[in-house]
Amino acid sequence: MILAAVFLILYFFTSVFPFSPNRAAPEQSSRPDRTEDREDTSPSPSPSPTQAPSAGGLRGDGGEVRVTRETEFEFTPDTSGIWEFFTSDNGDADPFLEIFDSYGYKAAYDDDSGGNMNAHIQIELFAGQKYKILAGFYDDDSGSFLLTARLVAGGQEPPVTDPPATDPPTTQAPERPIMEVPGEGGSVLIRGETVVAFIPAYSEYWEIFTSNNNDCDPFLELTDARGNILAADDDGMGDLNARLLLQLNAGETYFVNAKFYGDYDGEYTLTIRPGEVQAIPDAGGTVHVNGGTMLPFTPNRTGIWEFYTTNNGDSDPYIVIYAPDYDLLADDDDSGEGYNAFLTVELIEGEMYFVNVWFYSEDEACDLVVTFR
Repeated sequence: MILAAVFLILYFFTSVFPFSPNRAAPEQSSRPDRTEDREDTSPSPSPSPTQAPSAGGLRGDGGEVRVTRETEFEFTPDTSGIWEFFTSDNGDADPFLEIFDSYGYKAAYDDDSGGNMNAHIQIELFAGQKYKILAGFYDDDSGSFLLTARLVAGGQEPPVTDPPATDPPTTQAPERPIMEVPGEGGSVLIRGETVVAFIPAYSEYWEIFTSNNNDCDPFLELTDARGNILAADDDGMGDLNARLLLQLNAGETYFVNAKFYGDYDGEYTLTIRPGEVQAIPDAGGTVHVNGGTMLPFTPNRTGIWEFYTTNNGDSDPYIVIYAPDYDLLADDDDSGEGYNAFLTVELIEGEMYFVNVWFYSEDEACDLVVTFR
């Protein structure tokens, strides 16, 4: 019994009692801290394009970078103004560019406006706002190209956030980009891709169109002051001329990006004037169209509507229908009899749509018929 008791006492002191010499002290006191020497095995995030070295990144003051696969760049301009994005040194590749604003809205897109399958965009951007530039290859193409970003007009610095106690800060209006049309309307001669500023003197429908194009192919794109695309057109005036008809607000700034489709180049006249609006009745009906025309239409019921042309003679009409936000809904050329256009589309009661009827040659005419199916 005595031996058993001694054994139990020895076992207690050697195995259980916390200050036994056989029990290790707490880990942090028995070995040095190796945190600084320990290798970090967690994967580090790959740098985004905006983290590229200064030799090839898109910095806030622009720059250029080589693109070898579809890539999304973050771009925060240092300066407000008209920025230009274009591709070059593309070999046989077919680049495209898309620009998204800070809300994720697609503000601009281009494929071949830079010539030789290169992309080219001019757009107003604002200092300190974060944009995304998507650079890729059209139709699953591959290859390599240079993407360049640079400021071409403007130079307004970010607004002062802490004004002096004495005089209130003055806001300097940004420098007007390249050309300007008076608020009452007017015409300018376009030689090469140009940005035209326009501040309407009054709120109403305005017609923006090209003429005297001498076989070149104008392309028009209208944006608001934030760079959001409101409308675009290529041949809506006929004879390769472009035409837009939109309701614009007095005192607001708009920019017309006057371009050329594809690899075309040359010169043409750009005119902005109050538009002659011929609306389609809300219940449908027949409207005579003489020359390229944009017709507002606010349907009186939701459902499938039918649009077709008749009495065209030898004319070749084309119908394009835009949603209220000017996104393309439907278009058709020759689905009707002969050269007549025919299409159906679902529309919503009370929403204003825009029906563009144009012709492949000038001085042509037809009847447009709109019915509820």
